[in-house]
Amino acid sequence: MQNAERSEGASVTLVDGHVHLRSRFNVSEILSAAVENFDAIAARTADVHAVLLLAEAVGEESFARLAAHDRPVGRWRFDESDERCVLDAERDDGRRLAIVNGRQWTCDNKLEVLTMGGDLRLRDGMPLEACIEAGLGEGALVVLPWGFGKWTGERRRRVIAAIDRFGSSLVIGDSAARPGRSDAVLEHARGGGLPVLPGTDPLPISPHRRRIGRYGLQLAGSPPRTGRRAWLESQIRSSQPGTRTIGSRDSLPAAIATQLRLRLG
Repeated sequence: MQNAERSEGASVTLVDGHVHLRSRFNVSEILSAAVENFDAIAARTADVHAVLLLAEAVGEESFARLAAHDRPVGRWRFDESDERCVLDAERDDGRRLAIVNGRQWTCDNKLEVLTMGGDLRLRDGMPLEACIEAGLGEGALVVLPWGFGKWTGERRRRVIAAIDRFGSSLVIGDSAARPGRSDAVLEHARGGGLPVLPGTDPLPISPHRRRIGRYGLQLAGSPPRTGRRAWLESQIRSSQPGTRTIGSRDSLPAAIATQLRLRLG
């Protein structure tokens, strides 16, 4: 496992770049597991700021539900920030994290596009390129995420063509579910200078209820009091010192077992 840089007194921001708060799981348990996973990665780092980037599919409305709560949910309470797309969550022991709203879209070829940092309303089934253009047109952080078995064959060529067309306006999403050391699309993206945003992408299966925070991105420093969404995007797109992948991905047997659990219900 790649841990965060261990320097006493340091301030770091740890980001899980692909999060679903699955309604079948207890949200208080999910969020507590997230901060515990981040804290384990950031052992001995003095000042840790945790950020979850939501990628809500059609029908998932976790952000809106939590924002509407005026009472604690389990050990957690939620407060709207000065940005409509950012929700502050605080546990009863003072541990905090920020939840940034975002959407996940399934395109015509079953490839996915994430639009982070807002509540853009599109529709599933759009052509990949049209979905990307819509997200960029609304000023969203547009991410092309890895998916099990999706970056192969004709779809691989489609993703690479999109990377070549849209260039550095895109971000490539890596996943804790991706086994192996390399991937042709990721290598192509890195060769073109595109930033890579790692995240856990938890699935609706029981072992994933404590998955959030196990794989992500470390950013140096802490978000400002205002303008956190813009700061996060700037840091994700940059290669500032201290920006690095943290945590670990699944092994090939674990990735296959996950897919079997998902398909067998």
